[in-house]
Amino acid sequence: MSKPTKLDTKLITVILIIIAFIIAVFVLTPSRGVAIVLLILSVFIFGLILGAQSNLQIIRRMTDSPKSTIRGAAQGNVELVVTLKAPEDSPYREIQEKEQKGYWCFSIRKTTRYIKTSELIHEFKSHQDYLPLYEHDTVCYADLDFVEFHPKTHKVMFKGSELPKYEKKFPVLTAFQQELNDAETITFEQEWLPLETKIFGIGYFSSSPSNLPPNELNRRRKEAWLKIAMKAEGIVEEALLKGTMMINTLTMSKFGTAATPVILSIFSERRLKNKVWFKFWMCIFLLMLFLSVPVLYILDQN
Repeated sequence: MSKPTKLDTKLITVILIIIAFIIAVFVLTPSRGVAIVLLILSVFIFGLILGAQSNLQIIRRMTDSPKSTIRGAAQGNVELVVTLKAPEDSPYREIQEKEQKGYWCFSIRKTTRYIKTSELIHEFKSHQDYLPLYEHDTVCYADLDFVEFHPKTHKVMFKGSELPKYEKKFPVLTAFQQELNDAETITFEQEWLPLETKIFGIGYFSSSPSNLPPNELNRRRKEAWLKIAMKAEGIVEEALLKGTMMINTLTMSKFGTAATPVILSIFSERRLKNKVWFKFWMCIFLLMLFLSVPVLYILDQN
């Protein structure tokens, strides 16, 4: 059994403090209404603490990860500047290339005259398991199980009668005309990282011979990794792998005993830092605001 990480220990400690606070509230507060309000506040406070901590970890990763190229990267935490390509097996590859979308996710939902709750019609992700990151003729594969995206996003909601107009803006909708014929409202939501544009990536870089997959992979990810290795060697059977190629991967960043996700962002390092700092200070401001409520209540009672 693996030992709990420092992050796990901190999380357990915070949870125990919250539980102790909940017990204290119910024991010491005469009014159940006040107790419930304080409990709701404690949930928000807990979330804000985790949010502030998460943003600080992102800042630390950006500060502590050295800039490198894929070809020159040493094993460990690195910062890469890469580009993306539309996957060859994507059913919407033509649309992706035309709209300059490398990694692309979208969902289509509808409501009808008789069904007012939103119904999922289709959900799509252009990449599964690993996302190839390119630097000229060199490639590194980001483990999608551990990626935190900072992509471009777009969401639109429109009437079903407006579908022809929106099909011109979003050609992928034409593939779902039959399913959307009876729609009263349609919601189209997407996020993407662009093609042939610099993508900022931070993570833990490692290289392995094509016949030796990393030990920490689960069964699904190991199978996906071996497919990449077989394609790199130009063979069709796993048993024929000879380890003649090196497979580069980008997975969870490791700082001491803590592990944090890969960052893939369309923003420059400076812009991403500004964005993260804004989120951090917003969490701190809201945290102080929520903490002031029980303090003012206690002062009022005294």
